Order: sequence, then structure tokens, then C-alpha cells
Amino acid sequence: MLEKILITIGLSTPVWTIFPYVQYLARYFSSELHLLGISTRPQQVWDNSLTGYINNWTAQLKENNIPFKTDFIHGNPAVETVKYVYKWGINLITTSIFKNNEITCTILTNIAQKMGIRASFPLLLIPPGSFKESNVLTRPTIKKILVPMDCPEAGEAVIPYIKAMAGRLNSSVTLLHVSRPPPRPVPVVQSEVVSISQAVGKEYLQKINRYLQSEGIAANSEVIDGLPAKTILKYAKQNKFDLIAMSTQYSAGVGDRLFGNTTSKVIEKADIPVLTMSYPALKGLSTEALEGVIL
Repeated sequence: MLEKILITIGLSTPVWTIFPYVQYLARYFSSELHLLGISTRPQQVWDNSLTGYINNWTAQLKENNIPFKTDFIHGNPAVETVKYVYKWGINLITTSIFKNNEITCTILTNIAQKMGIRASFPLLLIPPGSFKESNVLTRPTIKKILVPMDCPEAGEAVIPYIKAMAGRLNSSVTLLHVSRPPPRPVPVVQSEVVSISQAVGKEYLQKINRYLQSEGIAANSEVIDGLPAKTILKYAKQNKFDLIAMSTQYSAGVGDRLFGNTTSKVIEKADIPVLTMSYPALKGLSTEALEGVIL
């Protein structure tokens, strides 16, 4: 499932936070890594610096016998990234959650705000605090995966990837449903609403739980009350998870983003990698549509 992994790179991309994870995944999935350098327009000094930057990292891949491909493209980073994904059949995009990372910003903001594109591929977003440049030789592990889930169909979009990752990495999976309290609590009504929400959430998670267990994956589930994003982040930190995996459902409208509100907040505040998958995935995106995105 992760035969080809793309790493998007700009000069401001803290690649040292990404590389330990992609190499970790590449070893277990026998993945080919694609290092894509992107510059908005030709600039010799910038391009030479970025090319040298990429070459430094490919030397490490050669030492570790990890197959790779490099490319350098000029243009809109968001558009070129998505075009590259479809051209080469990329299974996973990895980049850094970093406000000064121009590629991350354009992929996560520009496409969504200008067109409302729903990604048909997963994104692995890695916060800069996950690994420091001085610890680049340290190997990460993904042994505990937290999967927050809400509405059935949208929530299940990420499950195939979790099944593949947990099975190959020998990871345990915890399914989490956060039951949001009513906005205007009325004692009796609130209690009934919470009870119903918890029962529905528990039944839903148990179904997914049984499926994962039938596939040989150590899975469990939990339903807790609270504000979704805050509760997810707190639960992940308290229980020392290595990865948060979330599906998100896009709905058209002014101000909508590639990710739902809860997912966006989790990505913004997370101190561990976040894997996201959009539902429903947009198929057959045309080159003409991509080129309609303007920075």
C-alpha cells in the first residue's frame, strides 16, 4: 500500500523531521522514496541551493540501500505536488507541519481555499518537534496508533491505511470517539443526549474494533466526553501515542478547508505525526482543474 512515498521539499522544509519517519516506513514497506524539490520560479541561486540540499539527503538513502527518485519542478507548489502524485502513482505524501514551510502552507491551504479539492491520497504531517536535526540518526517507532472516529463512512476512510501500517509495523490501535456535550446544557436533556451519543459511539467503534482484530491487529476502543480536538490531543499525550490517524469529511462552502475543523486543530497543535485521509476522495482530477489554482 505504501510502495511510493513522496517527500515535498523546499529550502524552508525541516527535512530532518521527516526523514527518520519515511526511512522507517520505507524499510517495513520496501517503499521507493520520491524527493520532490519545488520552486515557484527559476532562480539559479535558490535552485542550486535546493538541489544541493536534496543531494545531501539522497546520500543517506544510498547508505541505507533505500531506493529513491529525485525531481525538481518549477510552478505552484500545491498544483505541482498533486500533479506529481497522480503521474507517479504516489501512495503517501509526507511533509512537515511548519508555518514557514511554503509547500505545506500551499498544499493545505491554497488548494482547499481556491478549489475545494479533496485529496484522494493520504498525507503524513510531521511536526518539527518530532525530531531535532541533531538526532537525525535516531530511528522512530510507530507502535501505538490513535484513530479518532466520528461519522461512519467518513471515519472509515483511514482504516485501510491503519490496517496496513499496524499489520506491518506490529502496532496497536486505539479507536477513540469523543462525545461532544450539548452547547446549552439542560440537566435532564443533556444526560440523555450524552448517554445516547456514548452508546452510538461505542457500538460503532466495536464494529471497527472487531474487524481489525479479525485481521490480527491488537485493537481496542474508548468513548469519552469532551471537546473533540482538545480531548484527542490530551488523550494522545497522556497515553504516549506515536501517531494520530484521522479521516476528514469535506463539505463545500465559504472558508472550508481541506480538513475539517477538528482535524485542522489537531494538526495545528499535535506534537506527534498526524496521518489524514479525506472522504470522499476526489477521483480523476484533471490537469486543467489543477492549473486553475492561482497563488
